[in-house]
Amino acid sequence: MIARFLFAAILVVLASAGVEGVLEYELLTRSRSEERLAVLNRVSTLRADLEKELIENLSLIYGTANFISVTPDMNQRKFEQYAKGVLAWDPLLRNLAAAPDFVMAYVHPLAGNEGLIGFDYRANSKQWPQVQKVMETGRMVIAGPLDLIQGGRGIIGRAPVFATFNGKREFWGIVSAVIDTDRLFQKVGLTRTGLRIALRGVDGAGEDGEMIFGEEALFAPEAAPVKVAVRFPSGTWVIAAAPGGGWDSHRTHAMEFRLLTISFVLVILFMLYRGMRKKHILLKTRRTLNEAQAIARFGSWELDMRTGVSWWSDQVYRLYGVDPEEFEPSLDVLLERIPEDDLPAVKSALEKTEHSREPFSLFHRINRADGSQIHVHVQGAGEYGPRGRLLRVVGTILDITEQVRTQEALRKEQLKLTAMADASYDAFIMIDARGRILFWSPAAERMYGWTEKEAMGKEIHELIAPVSYHEDAKAGIRRFAGTGTGPVMESIMEFDSVRKDGSILPVERSVSAFQVEGEYFAVGILRDITERKRFLEELTRLARIDGMTDLNNRAYFTELAELELERARRQGHPLCLVMFDADRFKRVNDTYGHDVGDQVLVGLTGAVADSMRRTDILGRLGGEEFAALLVDTDLESARLVAEKMRKAAEDTTVTTQDGVVVDFTISLGIAEFSENVPDLEHLLRFADQALYQAKTSGRNRCVAHGDAPPDPAP
Repeated sequence: MIARFLFAAILVVLASAGVEGVLEYELLTRSRSEERLAVLNRVSTLRADLEKELIENLSLIYGTANFISVTPDMNQRKFEQYAKGVLAWDPLLRNLAAAPDFVMAYVHPLAGNEGLIGFDYRANSKQWPQVQKVMETGRMVIAGPLDLIQGGRGIIGRAPVFATFNGKREFWGIVSAVIDTDRLFQKVGLTRTGLRIALRGVDGAGEDGEMIFGEEALFAPEAAPVKVAVRFPSGTWVIAAAPGGGWDSHRTHAMEFRLLTISFVLVILFMLYRGMRKKHILLKTRRTLNEAQAIARFGSWELDMRTGVSWWSDQVYRLYGVDPEEFEPSLDVLLERIPEDDLPAVKSALEKTEHSREPFSLFHRINRADGSQIHVHVQGAGEYGPRGRLLRVVGTILDITEQVRTQEALRKEQLKLTAMADASYDAFIMIDARGRILFWSPAAERMYGWTEKEAMGKEIHELIAPVSYHEDAKAGIRRFAGTGTGPVMESIMEFDSVRKDGSILPVERSVSAFQVEGEYFAVGILRDITERKRFLEELTRLARIDGMTDLNNRAYFTELAELELERARRQGHPLCLVMFDADRFKRVNDTYGHDVGDQVLVGLTGAVADSMRRTDILGRLGGEEFAALLVDTDLESARLVAEKMRKAAEDTTVTTQDGVVVDFTISLGIAEFSENVPDLEHLLRFADQALYQAKTSGRNRCVAHGDAPPDPAP
């Protein structure tokens, strides 16, 4: 008997240890997933604030470059006047500076920045590569944070400036501005998150760049940080974050589970030993124990329905907190110990067993002898006589108090997560391994129009993804169900989603996966980026459009014209360029002032634009000089269009505030693209020569390149 008992005891201990280990691991995994999700939510908000502040301030640098490109006669007074207007909005910029031909000439505010005047970028080996990159790429380059000549540290944005000289677009120099790093971090609350935060990516180099803020050790794999990318023109930064006190490695209720397991093992071993010892004299007891152990794991009991007498195992006595020597169990006593709220369910289970002959399983509470209360899981089955009469009921009873407490603790943690989702502007969505929605936050309701009731249980991609994305999404879900990985897992990306009303909603999506009891789940945070995209589109428009006339600026006109020239050369289509300017425009400015002069330019370009086709391209080259590219148009047709443009301007007037009516005319030069014209520069030059002939021959007329010289003006 001893050998068999020892062998059985070893199996029980090993099995119990395995079950306890699995339960502890699952609790730790769930706790860690919830903790990482909370950190990701807070860091995503910080990332969005950083991107917003950086883009808003960098757009001011683009605006300064555009201002200088249309103000070729730039001087310190004009620059200072413009810079004061920009900095009056109190951005994060410490200053604005301009360096024609790479030598710093203009800076505002000048006080405290005197050391910048005369600074030659080419003489500084550290900054020259960045400046050279601006010139070569024609794009903004961001450097820093770095040490500044005028003291302190900052993020430097440098943008190229191209201006028109003698009808030719040339590199003028660069504009730069310093974004105050300390103010930026203070404004977005980088030091007030309550997290351990580190930021790297000097010069926009991302995770390969140098440290900007915080501890470098936070990027180490052993730190297991949550990482998000901060994206801005020409580069990225990377934020790494972890809880202020480190990741929680405490296994929730681990000690309680361990004690419960030990108690379970001891009870089973005790019952096993006692059963073996009394086997030869207690056949009835052995049969009762075997029946009970076949149903459950803990205390066993028997109720004789004919006499109302009950038999309990020692474990059941302990659960009730009574002494077996002093307490006589019975059905009436059993019912007295059950709280009134749970009593109907117990009686119903006994009645159902008597009539249906089906086993029962129910959960209820017990009032112990010492006044305390525990939760139990009771299972039982009936034994019936020849005529179907219920003779007795046997079963087991399991103390699940600790499990109930653990479930309640987990429920409270879930409520915390729900509260975070309720308060968040971003949508929180959780799905299972088949893509079905398990959690749908209020923000998700607002963003997509589907209520929580409508969304729960639906397949996520069928609900919010475009139809063209469904097949790829289903393949990704199948992979996720088996491995917990996929192309969208642990990543941040943008995509177009679909609202309930069918409208498209651009969102930024970040997804994390976790595993519970062998099944994978995923939580996604979706942010509405409609405004961000609108802002970027507006920023692109401002970089291409002349601010006064709303025409294409010189740079964008040149870009579009190059594409049309290449298309005309490749397909053999005709193409003409018309260059025109206002006649005697200096006289208008001198007589009525520059405000009226600006009205004249707006009026004549509006009239000319109305006279042209939608397919033609109109742009301002600088000052009062403009150009129109007439696509799929030969020279004779171009003459007709140019005459229509001239007549439209001639018929247009501007009335000053004093009631004076100002009329004006334009002169136009036409050049036709052919195989003898190698590039746009020559086409512009030929049109300019024709324009000059129109001017010298009396103005208010159209002249094509190659025409016989007109009679000189009288």
